[in-house]
Amino acid sequence: MGVTAAVVGVTVGSGLYSANAQRKAGRQQQRVADFNARVAEVQAQDAIMRGEFDVQRSWQDTQRFVGAQRAAAAGQNVIVDQDSVGALVDETRAIGAKDMETLRYNAAMEAWGYRVEGKDQSMRGQIARRTANNQAMGTLITSGVQAYQQAVGGARTSGMTWSRG
Repeated sequence: MGVTAAVVGVTVGSGLYSANAQRKAGRQQQRVADFNARVAEVQAQDAIMRGEFDVQRSWQDTQRFVGAQRAAAAGQNVIVDQDSVGALVDETRAIGAKDMETLRYNAAMEAWGYRVEGKDQSMRGQIARRTANNQAMGTLITSGVQAYQQAVGGARTSGMTWSRG
């Protein structure tokens, strides 16, 4: 019975060790995924900030261009707020506003992409942890069944009887 007990002990110990390693691996995978999700959120916030910077720069460029249009018209003794020059300035401002709108939209879409990536990473981490826990449970069950079979087999070969209940 001594050899059988040792084999059963090794089987149980091995199963516990493997199950523990599987759970630790799952937790580590989740930590990595959670870190990646946080990085994606930082990237999303950065995309919004860069977008706002681009919007401000675009508005300044538009204002400079409008100023140049007005100066060129005034240099030719044209009244800048009337008729075709006024319409040209208005159109330039409208195009500038549309450019700003596009820049904000692009930044928002980039940020959304990072946030989706972050959510995906977070979900993958949860799945990895649950999968590892399930694998660990399977390892424990399998080890228990193997230990039982070894104990029953060892008892039969040694001539001992095994009570099942």
